[in-house]
Amino acid sequence: MLIDNWSFVGLHLTTDRLELRVPTDDELTEVAVVAAGGIHELDEKPYLMPWTDLPPPERIVHVMKQHWSRRGDWSADAWALELAVFHEQRPIGMVALRGRDFPILREVKTESWLGLEHHGKGLGTEARTALLHPLYTDSPRDNPVAGKLRPARQNPCTPEPPPPTFGGGGSGVSAS
Repeated sequence: MLIDNWSFVGLHLTTDRLELRVPTDDELTEVAVVAAGGIHELDEKPYLMPWTDLPPPERIVHVMKQHWSRRGDWSADAWALELAVFHEQRPIGMVALRGRDFPILREVKTESWLGLEHHGKGLGTEARTALLHPLYTDSPRDNPVAGKLRPARQNPCTPEPPPPTFGGGGSGVSAS
């Protein structure tokens, strides 16, 4: 089974309002359709590679190919974990956590996008916070991905980030 060889396929991060998980191919298609519907205002240019300027059918293919490519190119030296963002069981966008030379640098980068109709509700902030939360949770009991992507604290004087808080009364992230 896939989960036996690539354990991140079973990763689910949840908040009060969102679920983040590796999408199935059918879910990936649904997420790509969200991107085709627009993820920013037409006069904005938020990406270096203007993939959002592609016609909607090409945008769908771009989202799918990028996901498959990143998943297929995974290595210890360079990886990208892309998770679909679900709100009320419907896909609304993607978040990604990327690392290069992670065992040495202990740094990650994030990227994300949501369908335009989901902007302004705090969902993007909530999704990125949920994505990063496992990196800053020490307890293996509370964090099943601890140790898989845990950055070393470089400076003991640097405080840990505060626990995430979310709109809608949420106060944490659960991972399974």
